[in-house]
Amino acid sequence: MSADSLAALPVRRALTARDRERLAALIDARLPPVLDSLAHWMLEHDEKGEQAAML
Repeated sequence: MSADSLAALPVRRALTARDRERLAALIDARLPPVLDSLAHWMLEHDEKGEQAAML
């Protein structure tokens, strides 16, 4: 999923402290560019997408 796709979801939720920790660890692990962009967007906007919104 791209950051644009996540931003377009009708249902998003705030990140938890655990979400922020996991995203930071993933970024430190050097994600592929598209996933790195998504992880940074999620941290910047403090949001995650709801899988049910994809249906």
